[in-house]
Amino acid sequence: MSKELLNIKDLSIDFHIDGRTHSVVQNVSLTINEGETVALVGESGSGKSVTALSVLKLLPDRIASYPSGQIIWHGENILNKGESVLRTIRGNDIAMIFQEPMTALNPLHTIEKQIGEVLKLHKAMPRGQRETRIKELLDLVGLSNIKDRMGAYPHELSGGQRQRVMIAMALANDPKLLIADEPTTALDVTVEKQILDLLKELQSKLGMSILLISHDLGVVESYSDRVYVMQKGKIVENGASSEVFRSPQHEYTQQLIASRPSGSAEPVDAGDVLLDADHLKVHFPIYKGLLKRKVGAVKAVDDVSFTVKRGETLGIVGESGSGKTTLSMALLQLVKSDGKIVFQSDNLQDLNKKDLFKKRRALQVVFQDPFGSLSPRLSVQNIIEEGLKIHRKDLSPLQREEKIIDAMEAVALDPDTRHRYPHEFSGGQRQRIAIARALVLEPELIILDEPTSALDVSVQSKTLNLLKEIQKKNKISFIFISHDLRVIRSISHHIIVMKDGRIVESGETESVFQSPQNSYTQKLLAAVA
Repeated sequence: MSKELLNIKDLSIDFHIDGRTHSVVQNVSLTINEGETVALVGESGSGKSVTALSVLKLLPDRIASYPSGQIIWHGENILNKGESVLRTIRGNDIAMIFQEPMTALNPLHTIEKQIGEVLKLHKAMPRGQRETRIKELLDLVGLSNIKDRMGAYPHELSGGQRQRVMIAMALANDPKLLIADEPTTALDVTVEKQILDLLKELQSKLGMSILLISHDLGVVESYSDRVYVMQKGKIVENGASSEVFRSPQHEYTQQLIASRPSGSAEPVDAGDVLLDADHLKVHFPIYKGLLKRKVGAVKAVDDVSFTVKRGETLGIVGESGSGKTTLSMALLQLVKSDGKIVFQSDNLQDLNKKDLFKKRRALQVVFQDPFGSLSPRLSVQNIIEEGLKIHRKDLSPLQREEKIIDAMEAVALDPDTRHRYPHEFSGGQRQRIAIARALVLEPELIILDEPTSALDVSVQSKTLNLLKEIQKKNKISFIFISHDLRVIRSISHHIIVMKDGRIVESGETESVFQSPQNSYTQKLLAAVA
């Protein structure tokens, strides 16, 4: 039997903010044995990350306290140890991969400096040895191709490459335990699989244990040996992953598993063609030299054609950089494009500013990050009302307020909260505000750009069900952009698959999923099988 590596016993954590005490973790117990992967799952705010950060005492001392519990590492309680002891454990014995590599990596330092810093601090390794070790680590995490680009900065790397750099930093000192906090949240499905397979391979090679924190149940089921389920700061269920997923005992676990996107979109009686994109192109010129001569172009969208019928959902899938979002910006006339975009029988390319302005009421958008797209200085009422003030000047203030209340009720938000601000709502509620803002103008087509990518599985499910209800009731068409194939399958009637700015496959959703013709589509589907 494997030896016990970490034992969290009866741990409670309180946060003291503005004179009030908040109990965020309550009597949590958890064990990790040598060489195994233990998952900690639950929705945002359940206490997963707080529990993980407490292992290394990374919670700020000014607000965090520990009313009860022990954190036993190699038979010793490290919860009450001083900073000098913890510094020898951090990075050496226990390392952590943080959720967002672009935020966790220093944008002002090169990749070489950031990996080398770990070796310098913990091993006092001289420069020549550090350079050799950095190259070894890049090989280890599958980044041999950037060994000659160690002077690169984080923004010059892709999301998958940045995540691998984070893993290289975490592995620099051969830790016995790796804490991976949502390591694949914002990654494409194929990159996600590569990162998780890499962690599994490294675990086998190095014999380390992994604490995997995630709200992605598919990832947890496939890659963990045991799982702990957290709800509101408490462990509500734990056991072997295969057993928990096959036969969940707690109501909350059952609810989480049932919330995973599945099935296909309900058939609709689609109407006539609402939008027709014909040979659409968006090319961004490349200029070089002192005189800035054009030397080429980035073909972000290259000869794309498709149609959207009234009352149906078109799903657009593809990895980052495939052209999905640029295509949506072209449809909204927010970037210059060539070709035809016929909406409501008018070619948007031919319209003057005044006529295009009139069309915007019928063509709305919901962006990926609601917190970024909602003004923090405006109340929810002001946010939803903004479009009405611009496009419905015929309405009185009282009539506008009635429409705001109707829109909030349509997205299952309490109208009494309309005077609050975005930061006072959860991620799922903020996304509903964004949908209400689009819905209040009674559009005919809404473009949704990755609207559920950062949401918990149950919130994601509620958002998808809400969109289906809205579509059925109002006969609205959706263009739904996502790299999550399960989500796309559950809501889309037709899909197009994009790669390098071009459509490589299209058709009815079930037909494409059951019998993909293109090798790229087959690769995407295999990554989530």
